[in-house]
Amino acid sequence: MCELPGSPSAGLYKGRLISPRMIRWDANHNLPDYEVVFEGTTMRFKPQNGTNTFLGQYQQGTWTPGACDFTLKDGELIDNSATAYVVFDNSGETKINSVKIGGEGIPVKASAETACSVTTLIPPGTGNNGDLTVSISYSGVGVNGPYSRTQTHSMYRSDFKPGCNKLAVEFGCGALAVCVYPVP
Repeated sequence: MCELPGSPSAGLYKGRLISPRMIRWDANHNLPDYEVVFEGTTMRFKPQNGTNTFLGQYQQGTWTPGACDFTLKDGELIDNSATAYVVFDNSGETKINSVKIGGEGIPVKASAETACSVTTLIPPGTGNNGDLTVSISYSGVGVNGPYSRTQTHSMYRSDFKPGCNKLAVEFGCGALAVCVYPVP
């Protein structure tokens, strides 16, 4: 089972169906067998350990290969998940209010400290290239007074390496007013 980001327990949990409604989790999870209970379009798990503990509801959906950023290599699961943070000093006149990558909010930090969080995973993107829309909300003071703007930028999922990614934001670059890019 793969719980996507947004879930409080996002991650990959390996197991197998031992009947049409029963999951046996791999031993490293230390979990009892779970009964899968469908109620309309939602699904819940009920552990088979003598309790009737409700573990939450899960929406049925289409599984996307690689959605949890795990790949299988030589029989081992390899974690390819990526997180990111933006380095920008907000003490000047121009301030970055928020940065979202594929709809996920990314922290903005003044220094190059490690500021990644597993709760803000970079999504897989869309299309064959893993297209991601980066939305940068910023404000400042111009010749006509205070302003607030949102600029979008495109990146690919392949622009992010597995693990923590440090990003920089540059104003007045190229044809766009704002650019964002990974910092080595």
